[in-house]
Amino acid sequence: TAALAAIPNVTVGDMVWRDRNGDGFRGPIDRGLKGAIISIENMDGSRVVDVTGALVKPVMTGKDGKYKFDGLPPGRYRVRIKYPPGWVPTVADRPDRSRNSSTRLALSVVLAAGKTDMTLDFGVVTDRRFNSLPATL
Repeated sequence: TAALAAIPNVTVGDMVWRDRNGDGFRGPIDRGLKGAIISIENMDGSRVVDVTGALVKPVMTGKDGKYKFDGLPPGRYRVRIKYPPGWVPTVADRPDRSRNSSTRLALSVVLAAGKTDMTLDFGVVTDRRFNSLPATL
């Protein structure tokens, strides 16, 4: 990791969260959601290769709903979500990039070396077609 820190790179990420009041904004009562699969791609849809030459694989959100992709070359990225069973997107594209929700796709800002974009959030609400949710979510 010491060598990676010496190579100019960027980081994108943030959180998948339960939108308790369904307004599309992450607020103080909204907590992270475990088990969402997050993938990243270049703006042309191609797979991302990190600054070491390794293919960047999808990640799963942890208990806190957080995810992060680091060691990326400077540029702009698309992040996609695969929702866990029982969850669907909340209201999308509200004002205030740092608190709003995206649906199935979020776009980073253009990132110069050493910069981060930790605003790529996905808010979720219960899918009413499911009678109950797994206890682990």
